[in-house]
Amino acid sequence: MKIRAAIDADLPVLARIYLQGRRDIFTWQDHASFRLEDFAEQTAGEAIRVAEDGDAEVTGFLSVWEAENFVHHLFVADGHRGTGTGRALLEDLRSRMPGPFRLKCIVANTAALDFYRRLGWTVAGHGEAEGSPYLLMEWGKLPAGLLRRAATDADLGFLWELHVLTMRDYVEQTWGWESLWQEENFRKFFDFTVMEILEVDGEPVGAISVEDQEDRLYLRNIEIHPAWQNRGIGTVLVTEFIELARAKSLPARLQVLKVNPARRLYERMGFELCGETETHFLMEHPVQE
Repeated sequence: MKIRAAIDADLPVLARIYLQGRRDIFTWQDHASFRLEDFAEQTAGEAIRVAEDGDAEVTGFLSVWEAENFVHHLFVADGHRGTGTGRALLEDLRSRMPGPFRLKCIVANTAALDFYRRLGWTVAGHGEAEGSPYLLMEWGKLPAGLLRRAATDADLGFLWELHVLTMRDYVEQTWGWESLWQEENFRKFFDFTVMEILEVDGEPVGAISVEDQEDRLYLRNIEIHPAWQNRGIGTVLVTEFIELARAKSLPARLQVLKVNPARRLYERMGFELCGETETHFLMEHPVQE
């Protein structure tokens, strides 16, 4: 695969990719309003890079408003989606320009949202344009090379080791620590379906679990390996958690052990005490428009 600057001869092909992509993806919009001419209007003044395969066929494009590091469009031709074209275009961008970069992803475009988040993009805000809610996403706030993926049963060993490294001291201060019981209990209640693994160069470095409950967005767990702490990862991910809750018009809630100093971070980020148990503080970030 080759990534290069677009030339005039590419423009008719790119217009067709753009038109077909919108028809395929934006199923909630009126397709009758989509025109080939839209491509030229929507990318005016932007830097356009294209991907081409081994047969020199153009398979996708990315357009950027360089003055603001804003990724305006990323489209891949039908038949080439899922082949790494979109990722290659983004990696080319990062190799040529300093970040961070921003883009807007329509909330209804869940496949794109999952794609960007897997590559390390994080939600930094939300809004609405032409009646469609969107999430403002940033790339470059997390350490370079940090990706995330869905957890599987195969991650259980790593997650237990991570839990011991990050939480044992606080658990021991609260209840005491009996290793065999702790591990059995951890494995008993392990639920990978709502958990993401953070990786750098294929090595797991942390985990986060967010649950979309009926009346709240709930941060079940966030643990960063000690070797990767104090690099802003937790702050960026909690900010994303808050913004996702805002986009859903839900409060963001969590609980933290009373002996865990992470409470101070949550307070700095706007969480307020909304209750407590014998062992935990219950905290909430209120809904804000």
